[in-house]
Amino acid sequence: MSFLRQRKTTSQIPLYTGLQIQTSSSAVPIQIVYGANKIAPNVIWTGGFSYTTEKTKAGKGGGSISGYDYRCGFALGLCEGPINAVGGVWSGQSITYLWNLGLGLFYGSMPQTPWGYLTASFPGQDLAYGGLAYVATASFDLGSSPSLPSLSFDVHGLLVGTGLINSWDANPALVIQDLLTNPQYGVGFPAASIDSTTLLGGSGGSSYQAYCTAAHLALSPVLANQEAASSILSRWLQLTNTAAVWSGGKLKFITYGDAPLTQSGVSFIPNVTPIYDLADDDFVISDDADPVEVVRSDPFTAKNWVTLEILDRNNWYDATPVQVWDQNAIELYGLHMDSSITAHEICDPSIGRISAQLLLQRSLYVRNTYQFKLGFEYCLLEPMDLVTISDVGLGMNKFPVRIVSIEEDGSGILSITAEDFTGGAATAAAYPVQAGSNTALDHGVSPSPVNQVIIFEPPPDLTNGVAEVWIAISGGLAPIYKLAEDGTTGNHEARWNGPVGAIGDIATITILIQAAERSAVSLRANDGVAISQCDFDLTGMTATQSTVGAFSAVSIVEGARGFKVISASVPLKAASTVPSFSLCLANPIGTISYAGAPGSGLYVWDVELATGLERLSASANAPELIGATIVATTLATPEGSAGAADPYWGGALVYLSTDNATYAQIGKISGPSRQGVLTASAPAPTGSNPDVANAISVDLAGSGGALASGTAADARNGVTICIVDHELFSYKTATLTGANTYALTYLERGLYGSVASSHNVNAPFARLDDSIFKYPLPAAFVGMPVYLKFPSFNIFGASVQDLSTCAVYTYTPVGSGISGPVAQALGVGAALDYGSAASGVNESDDFGVASDPYVVTIDLGLASA
Repeated sequence: MSFLRQRKTTSQIPLYTGLQIQTSSSAVPIQIVYGANKIAPNVIWTGGFSYTTEKTKAGKGGGSISGYDYRCGFALGLCEGPINAVGGVWSGQSITYLWNLGLGLFYGSMPQTPWGYLTASFPGQDLAYGGLAYVATASFDLGSSPSLPSLSFDVHGLLVGTGLINSWDANPALVIQDLLTNPQYGVGFPAASIDSTTLLGGSGGSSYQAYCTAAHLALSPVLANQEAASSILSRWLQLTNTAAVWSGGKLKFITYGDAPLTQSGVSFIPNVTPIYDLADDDFVISDDADPVEVVRSDPFTAKNWVTLEILDRNNWYDATPVQVWDQNAIELYGLHMDSSITAHEICDPSIGRISAQLLLQRSLYVRNTYQFKLGFEYCLLEPMDLVTISDVGLGMNKFPVRIVSIEEDGSGILSITAEDFTGGAATAAAYPVQAGSNTALDHGVSPSPVNQVIIFEPPPDLTNGVAEVWIAISGGLAPIYKLAEDGTTGNHEARWNGPVGAIGDIATITILIQAAERSAVSLRANDGVAISQCDFDLTGMTATQSTVGAFSAVSIVEGARGFKVISASVPLKAASTVPSFSLCLANPIGTISYAGAPGSGLYVWDVELATGLERLSASANAPELIGATIVATTLATPEGSAGAADPYWGGALVYLSTDNATYAQIGKISGPSRQGVLTASAPAPTGSNPDVANAISVDLAGSGGALASGTAADARNGVTICIVDHELFSYKTATLTGANTYALTYLERGLYGSVASSHNVNAPFARLDDSIFKYPLPAAFVGMPVYLKFPSFNIFGASVQDLSTCAVYTYTPVGSGISGPVAQALGVGAALDYGSAASGVNESDDFGVASDPYVVTIDLGLASA
């Protein structure tokens, strides 16, 4: 009746044959980025979609399919170019950098060379995209999903750093000039119709450009949506305390600034001299109206609390409110909060504080308006001009006001509206700003490779007679190295070779570096055809290409603990190229050939090379040294002390191969094993257990492990079991002697058939608990070499180390956990009569191999029995 039996179903893993795209449109405008701000890209090209099959275990059938790993090439349009650089990249929940994603940057020059990969692999699709900055990769690892991740980019765009306040924001005067007149993406406003003397000018004048620098005002606007240019200008001018005036066929920019200012070497001298002193004889009076009419606003309606919503660059462009208020006005008239103003052009809280304070002061102290009429002889007056007015009836004697509008009637009479001019009200004092902050979690942080793993086979008593391989795994931090000159004359450099690549692949080197006796380096890259050079100043944080356009991306950004992150990328120009990068010490910047001073150099940590998504670390690809030395130091790394546990190491995948060519995943370990080394030699015991004369001293710093004491019964019963070399032992007392270092005493030595022996300093040690990876060993693997790799992943389960960069561990199992049929029968006291010798062999046992470190003792009873 098998048809009544429910058939077991197996889940099917879908196989996708194309890329799933979330955002791609030909109708959206090309973004314009001034200064530095965060933007989302638009997909402009995809191709080269492929997949590889992932299997769970190796076996005769080749293993079962556990999923698919997808890859795809793409290009993402960013904004109008040419841009300066791309800083951070948001990939899903991760904050990382271009080089970590294998992305090359095209700056958006005009003209622009087409992407070499498209020219070679997709002829006819290799558009140059002149004037468009974009990022591209020939092979992006999508993981198990065929969809592009959500990506955003910190773009250092047009006019970056021209604000002179920081390294990123742009001067608003230069931004406005570019937007109005740029022939590529501007609004087509005639340059001749701009009064350049009011817009642009150096130190010592009253221009808008000088005012913004001296007043600590700079912007990083992103124009991502269609919007009227007048609306954009109005918003920018409001945030920078300025007004635009059309007069005499010219567009003029007049600031409200009313006090001299100096900052960043730039001085602003306001023009606060009244043009006319107006009195009763100057006013045109009609119908018995007062010469000057005053409209006073109610102080109870004045806004005394102003809020700007900015994007805080120091907090990864998080939307952050900047609030200012006048406590005296609040106490006198009550709290009156203005609506929050969206000012995403501002990315520096100190700039936001100044802008908000200026808006608040204008709301509180410029409340009255004055209306009067003048004859045609005053036709040269313009909005934003200063005049004084005297009116006996109002008690005004040369009272200063600023003209805000002028209307002329048919008879030439000028109707003028003016506002209060209160000296100092249009100048804001700079106070310290405490901006919001948080620790940005980089879900894509790269974990360290595994420490030296411990691989062994436990005896049958620990596995219930089943052959197993046990592995202790953890991840620790590599040391910082010092790259120093020797005494020769010439280059002093370390040269790395990257993974082989094809034409159009992007080869990248990324180095964490810190100045010492030298504070400048040059990176030289071989793209298969030519050698290009980029000079980095670690003090001035500058990167200068000797051959402009040879690199697809160069950058220098701040790292942790005083380290800088330098990176350079080049597109390969020849087939089957092995790209090379040379890190050359420079003295001074740009000079790489000189007489070296032995020992002078700088510190290097975490060198990574990539061609596409294929990566090599410095440990897997030792550099060739030319005129230089490189030695490990004891300095603390950006992630902690060298030799300590990596705080971002989350675990490792376990891969096995029988031919060191084809690997299959056999398991996964999450979290580190408690492993380390002996800090002192341990002698063999001289008597029986317990060994109370000796101590075993261990250092678990590399795994971050901790040990707890137990009881004498715990030691006898193997509850605290450990392994050092091949000896199994347990302990009663674990005495903390330093950070992650212990002295283990009251020892039960030589447990489970192991030999109690002496051990040298640095002998491998591990605590055997649930953190140990345990692999059931197939009988066919006994006596056959197997190859193991352990790619690390981070604490978020991401950024799995490339399998090709992992160290190979070769191990030949001996079958320690297996008891043969005769040994099993003897062990349980079964009958020993196997029949007569004449009947032939009906049971056999080889009792294991001689190299098995564990002895199984079988008690056959008394000889007299």
